[in-house]
Order: sequence, then C-alpha cells, then structure tokens
Amino acid sequence: MGAMATPTAPRTRDFSILWLTQTLSVFGSTFSIVALPLLVLAATGSVAQMGLLTAVAGVASVGTGVFAGVVVDRVDRRRLMIVCDLVRLAAFATVPAVWSACGPQTWLLFAVMAVAAVGGMLFDVAFTSVVPSLVPPDRIGTANGRLEATTGVAFVLGPALAGTAAALVGPADAIGVDALSFAVSVIGLLMCPMEADRARAEAAGTKTEIAAAAAADAGEAGTASVRRDIVLGVNFLRRTRGLRELTVMYCAVSFCSLGLIDVFIFHVRTDLGRSDHAVGLMLGIAAVGAVAGAVIAPGACRRLGFGRAWLAAYAVGGVGVCLAALSPGLVAVVAAATVFAFGQTVAAVSSRSFRQTVTPADVLGRVTSTYWTINGAFGPLGAAALTLAARHVGVRGPLLAVGAAFLGTVLIGCFTPFRTSRG
Repeated sequence: MGAMATPTAPRTRDFSILWLTQTLSVFGSTFSIVALPLLVLAATGSVAQMGLLTAVAGVASVGTGVFAGVVVDRVDRRRLMIVCDLVRLAAFATVPAVWSACGPQTWLLFAVMAVAAVGGMLFDVAFTSVVPSLVPPDRIGTANGRLEATTGVAFVLGPALAGTAAALVGPADAIGVDALSFAVSVIGLLMCPMEADRARAEAAGTKTEIAAAAAADAGEAGTASVRRDIVLGVNFLRRTRGLRELTVMYCAVSFCSLGLIDVFIFHVRTDLGRSDHAVGLMLGIAAVGAVAGAVIAPGACRRLGFGRAWLAAYAVGGVGVCLAALSPGLVAVVAAATVFAFGQTVAAVSSRSFRQTVTPADVLGRVTSTYWTINGAFGPLGAAALTLAARHVGVRGPLLAVGAAFLGTVLIGCFTPFRTSRG
C-alpha cells in the first residue's frame, strides 16, 4: 500500500480501502476458480460438463446484464455491492456444507454458479461505475492498472495455494475460502461512505451531447422505464466513435475466451497427466503475466492510446494461445498461458479505462452493463463449443482456432476508428 503515496497514484481514502479489500476478495475467489472445475472433473470426469458449468454461469451473467445497469444507476451502489457480497457468501458456503453432509452433488454447483454469476454481474457493474467517482479523471487508467496489478498478484498466489488446498483437503472445502473472502469485501464496503459517488445524482441532469441524443432516441420525454434505460445504453454504444467498434470486436474475443481456462485445466490434468497442484501452479505462474500487463497498461494507454494498446494486447494474446496449442509439455504451456494473461490484462485495462473516460457518470452503469451483456452473450456459446471440440478432437486444433481468431480480430481492428481512440 506504500505505492499509494506516489504523486501519480490515486489517493482517495475510499479507493485505497476498496483496492485492498477487493484484492483480498479476489484472492479468495481464485480458490473457486480452481476448485469448481476440479469438483466437476472429479465427479463426472467430463470436460464437457466443465464447459457446461462455465456456460451456465455465462448465461446467468448475460441475463443479469440486461437489467444490471438500470439497477446500478437507480440505487445506492455501495449498498447494492454489500447485498451482492452477502448473497455470494451464502451461496459458496453451501458447497462445503452440502458436500460434507450429503456427498458430491453436481447439481448444486450449477445452482451456486448461477447465483454467483447474478451477484457477480451486479457487483462488477456497480464497482466499475464507482471507480471514476473515487479518483481524478486523469488517473482512471492508473487506478484500473493498480486494480488489475493487485488482482494479478492475487492470481499468482491464490491458484497455487488453491491447488495445494484442493489436493490436501479436497476442492469442496477449498471453496469455503471464497465464501470468507466475500465477508472481507463487505467489511471494506462498510468502511467506505463513497460520498463522491452519491454526488452523481446532483450532476445527473448534465449530459454530454452523445448521452443526450441517446436518451432522446430512447424516449426520454416519457416516464422512466426499464426499457428506456436499456435502449439508452445501446444507443450510447452505437453513437460513440471507437466504443462502437470495440463492442463489436469484443463479441468475437468473448466467444473465444470464456472456455479457455477450462481447456487449459483439462489439458494439464488429462493430456499431460498432472495433479491438481500443477493446475494451481499453472494458473498462478500465468498470473505473473497479468501483473506485468497491469503495470505496463497505464503507460501503454498514455503513449499509444486506448485503441492501439488494446489491439497490441490481443495480438500478443493470440500468439500466446497459438503457442499453447503447439506446446508439448507443462513448462511450455505455462509460458504460453503467461503470455496470454499479459495480453488479456492490458486489453482489459485499456477497454475499461476508455469506456469510463468517454461515458458520463450518470449513465455509466447502464452503458457498462449493456456493453458486457452484448459481449457476454457470445461467451457461453463459445465455451460450450470450445470444450466440446476439445473433448472430441483434442486441444490443439481448438486452441489454434482461438489464437487465429484473436489475430484476425486485431487485423480488422487496425482498419477501424477505434485504432486511434484516446478517450
């Protein structure tokens, strides 16, 4: 936390508290990311079932995204995040309890993942929407970089410990750590009054030209309605130069990305015959690439612009996935996964910072949820297709196809207005 004292770092108290507690919460979440697929694999032995679990979570997340922004922009965001954390705490706590009392219950994992996905989407939209109100406008990129960097650190340590815990006490008990992490998040939120975010209501009457036009198209003259708010988010994405092209390109990479972790885990466990501990180590070491990406991303966005930084990031990510497909052993697979994590993190910081920069605070929740819903709609289909293909033809072909899709998207993006986007 000493880095917060540097001149370029966000210094507000609320941001500092959230930064710390969310890092700890993400650390806990890595236990579920590792343990849930291992539970499914242990109970069913099927990579297709792993993909189906991911797809169920994706569908629930997309369905929630349709109205998440409407909720986030209409309620106290801090209270909403606390409720989401409490719901997820209860959901994940049921897994070790039921596994201990009744034995393996695969159906429960699907229910828990669906509930967690709903809470996760609402929380993430709210969290993304409050960050711009907690830091100066010229520090949004730095704030997002710091959040991604510490998230990456959590993913360096978390998966390795999660894999060890899963091997020692079983994946079900390891998920209990995630439940506790949501309690940490609640404590952090209770310590943050977030007065700056509440003040957005006072400025809600001031809209940019694009936001005003989007609202007019949505029927602002009529009474407030969920439908109008949803249409407003769509119209804002459609009217905003750069954001429009980014939304379309992210649909392609979302289709290819969602099932990648499942395929990597399946490859290490089944094709390479490695242990649960090895899975955790792979994800943990790969997260070093995410940390590096988060550190580099703010500077890359300033020097290259959001557009060029995003395109370069997915070019690197595409190369990483292709290398994973061609890698014969665990060391090579880990190296390739690290390269991919680096690119994906730079892209995440770039796109989030660009969206937060060009979107007014009073509509940021609706625009964010619309953006995520459109992109996320393709993820579950892609996860199911990718894991099904891996089951029938092996991982090499599907991974090569994903890498080629990333690189093709980058090539197309080089000829769009997003390439020169700087916010």
